[in-house]
Amino acid sequence: MSIKLAFNTSSCPADWSLQAMVDYAQRAGFHGIELSAGHMEADATGGRPRGFDLDDADLDVVASCFVGRDVKIAGLKTCVRVDQRSKATVQAQMITLRRHLQQARRLGCRTLCIQGGERPRGEPLVRLFNRMGDRLNDIAAEAKAAGVSLMIENSGDLALSHDAWRLCELVSDIGVGCCWNPMASQRAGESQHAALPRIGQSLSMVRLCDFQRRGSESTDGTSDGSGRGSGGADLAPMGEGALELDVVIDRLLGLGFDRWLVVDIAGAAADHVAQDASWLDGAIAAITSRLSANDATTEAAAAKIAKAAAKSAPKPRPRRPIGA
Repeated sequence: MSIKLAFNTSSCPADWSLQAMVDYAQRAGFHGIELSAGHMEADATGGRPRGFDLDDADLDVVASCFVGRDVKIAGLKTCVRVDQRSKATVQAQMITLRRHLQQARRLGCRTLCIQGGERPRGEPLVRLFNRMGDRLNDIAAEAKAAGVSLMIENSGDLALSHDAWRLCELVSDIGVGCCWNPMASQRAGESQHAALPRIGQSLSMVRLCDFQRRGSESTDGTSDGSGRGSGGADLAPMGEGALELDVVIDRLLGLGFDRWLVVDIAGAAADHVAQDASWLDGAIAAITSRLSANDATTEAAAAKIAKAAAKSAPKPRPRRPIGA
């Protein structure tokens, strides 16, 4: 199987209907769409909800948009976090997570993404991991009953691969995987050469957004030691910014990754709003170009290996007739 390409609904213009997104995806060559749920953020100009949100949609209508199409629902992206210390906040988050699980179940969606955590100053990281693990354990049976796999996206103070890997190892027995965001990792000073192999089998999805660094963010980490880019980032055309796209594609193919690769315009800046489909057009062109180049390289290497093997193979020796 090969990598499946999808985009998040936030990558489309705010005035696009879900049906228009499905039509575009099929026309452009995407295999799926990841639905945003609980992202009722206002745009910078008027305080209105930005684009499609599953919480504001009729689930029957949503399901009907995909009937008979080659485009599938790639997953649900939520704002849910399970890292907070406040019991009241956690209870509210768990209620929201249960609602999203039921939405996923009704839509036949197999994956649901929640966000990484923020570590209070001075708190040992293991305590944050244990707190998140306990809460994920509490919801694991419900997720399994709904036929939904949970994923944790590396974000906040859990942007680096060794932290994401440790957390996924802690909850691997309950089927929680990793939604890997290379941009978050790179902005925390980590190269994808080592990050993706470290995540390895925990990879359930990869989220891509290319970016340009700005402010005080450096290329080798952050200036304030927080693990996050203090200067923020601006959106860049896919393959033209700081994202190590070639490395990401090469490593994913090397790992045999055959799940969803989701492009997400909201990854660079929360206030960015797509005006048209140009960023998505560029994203699928850049990714498919690199996948094709890798296929060509693999075929050329295979041909060289076959030629060398044929050249070095022992030649059959003619058999002499008995008694000759």
